[in-house]
Amino acid sequence: ANANYKKDFIVAPFNGIVKEVSLNLGEISSSNSPAIKIMSDSNYQIKAKLTEIDIVKVKVGDKVKINLDTYGDGVVFEGVVSEVYPAAINEGGVSTYYIKISFVNKDERIRSGMNATAEIVTDRKENTNYISNKFVLIKKGEAFVKVVKDLDKLNNTSTDDNDSNIEVKNITIGIRGRNGEIEILSGLSKEDSLFPIGTEVLTEENNSPTKK
Repeated sequence: ANANYKKDFIVAPFNGIVKEVSLNLGEISSSNSPAIKIMSDSNYQIKAKLTEIDIVKVKVGDKVKINLDTYGDGVVFEGVVSEVYPAAINEGGVSTYYIKISFVNKDERIRSGMNATAEIVTDRKENTNYISNKFVLIKKGEAFVKVVKDLDKLNNTSTDDNDSNIEVKNITIGIRGRNGEIEILSGLSKEDSLFPIGTEVLTEENNSPTKK
């Protein structure tokens, strides 16, 4: 009798609120569609995807800055990486990994189904020497910059690797910032003037190299 009595109860695996009941009195339930939808009353989570390049930088406990599209960039919610899925999924021939981000604080403004943008802080350094990524070429795991030898000859300097006014230096880089900054650990001095690498060319209107 006790076993039959327990069959009349549906118990959720977590505490929450019933937000939808799809069945009416007398209807027969189907295994293909949910009869009841329950929303957890605990802190909300974000499920995000990372590429195999980025997943190695992220670990459980990393702090996250979260923006919800509803409130714009001016409203930032605190989050933390709570889970990193070990297995990859293949999307278009590219391996991606899921992570879960939990909100640190409960907030009535956060609602289920909102779109979010998350910025994961994997490392932080103060008072670093850095340059823009447009001055750095990374090839086979090594980083290079172009240093201008004579500033008086700058207007005639080209992107040609054989230009006599350009010296290619091998440098050691550290962490990267969100806006394209790259930390310089060694290989450059503050007196070095850098020439853009790649397709960018200095013009008469902007003919000054960068010093950092």
